[in-house]
Amino acid sequence: MCYAKGISNARVLKDPSSIHDLSKWFNKPFPEITKTDVYKLVGDLERSDRSVWTKRDYPGILKRFFKCMKNDNDQTLLHGSLRNL
Repeated sequence: MCYAKGISNARVLKDPSSIHDLSKWFNKPFPEITKTDVYKLVGDLERSDRSVWTKRDYPGILKRFFKCMKNDNDQTLLHGSLRNL
């Protein structure tokens, strides 16, 4: 599915690794994550000493992940709230 959307090989390999890192940051299962949790993580990320590229990439990775979860589960998750990140 990722390749059909024009996502590069590197991105297909990077996103799962980043999702794993983010799961440690959230410290709860993804289906239990709230909009507040996402905004807190993005705020913490912006104040962290992570690289500029990480700060730019993680919100997009989260958005793609929740969009994929929404499509797979046919449930409304955080996809709509990530548009403004």
